[in-house]
Amino acid sequence: MYTLLQLVENIRAEKGPRQRLVVSFVIYLKIPKEKRREVARIVKERLLGQQSLFEYDSQLTAYADKIVKKI
Repeated sequence: MYTLLQLVENIRAEKGPRQRLVVSFVIYLKIPKEKRREVARIVKERLLGQQSLFEYDSQLTAYADKIVKKI
């Protein structure tokens, strides 16, 4: 199963908030639908150089690491 991933940036515009597509790519990962938000949070933390106060599931961090390597 291929997954389309898109990294977007939120921008404030005169007509309200907008999203700008930064990067889009297809990756072969079977991320369960209910876990995608959590994986996205981990990816965001990695890209911003933040460290979480919580420990994530090792499978989710593995997904996030593969995504970050692609970016």
